[in-house]
Amino acid sequence: MARAADADVVILAEVSFSLARLLESTNDVMPHYHYAWGTCGHLLFLTRFDPVFLKPILESHRISIRSLSLPAPAPLARIDLAAG
Repeated sequence: MARAADADVVILAEVSFSLARLLESTNDVMPHYHYAWGTCGHLLFLTRFDPVFLKPILESHRISIRSLSLPAPAPLARIDLAAG
């Protein structure tokens, strides 16, 4: 479902099977997902980005609030609108 929805971040609650099995089955074809580690025992976060960009802000055993901060791409071109 993650690939069909073209999801960048996947959050799963109360997963009953191993993380290794989940990643193996999810990453059998592109795009590949990475586990974003956290201390919340009831939620698993997978992301297509580097997991360091999905940072926990507040976590407990049942709650996770995270921030997704992607690096800004370099500008392709600079246009000076004041030039005449």
